[in-house]
Amino acid sequence: MNKYINLLTNAKINKIKIKILSKIFVIIAMLSLLPTQITKAKDIDISSNNSNIEFNANSHELLKLPNNAINIVKSESSADRIVREKLEKEALAKRNVVSREYRSKTINDPDLQTKRNLVKQAAKAFNIDWKILEAVWQIESGKSWDTSVKSYAGAQGPMQFMPATFKHYSIDGNNDGIKDIYNAVDAVYSGANYLAKSGLDQGKVDQSLFNYNHAKWYVEKVKNIANSIEE
Repeated sequence: MNKYINLLTNAKINKIKIKILSKIFVIIAMLSLLPTQITKAKDIDISSNNSNIEFNANSHELLKLPNNAINIVKSESSADRIVREKLEKEALAKRNVVSREYRSKTINDPDLQTKRNLVKQAAKAFNIDWKILEAVWQIESGKSWDTSVKSYAGAQGPMQFMPATFKHYSIDGNNDGIKDIYNAVDAVYSGANYLAKSGLDQGKVDQSLFNYNHAKWYVEKVKNIANSIEE
């Protein structure tokens, strides 16, 4: 009985060895048959049908290798990867290029008197309190001149207009034919127009400021800054 058990055990072990060796020989055979251009690939996917592969039981010599026994899939090569990554970096760089209408926060930043003169001219054009207008500008961007600064909500420029609001109330303050949300002159004149249309030209300070920014703290802060302004 033990003799038969040993024979069966050895037979199973030999079968396992043959299966393992068959896979090894498949890989060796495949590599020997690969063309030069395929061996340059980064990854090679190998699948085999071992039931159609025959080996010599004694020498383990490969006797039969069907055409469909090996499936080779060429993936991205190192050279292709380098080209792809270069193109991706170039595309990213182009997306990050600041367009011509975006300006530095401090380009040609004039002195306080120049800014105050602008505020007074814009306020006079729309019959509103210039100190309120200057206080709004102060809160919105620190009286920044031409600037591309944006808020998390998408408000833009010196007076922090939402693009849709600016489009509706925009004024070409410097008469250059362009209504530029990032230009201080256009932005301040547009801000004056917006406040006037909201009731500031009728003395409705709280209403106009609340319409500019829907927050009671904002209304009070603007009024406090306006009251602190001295010439």
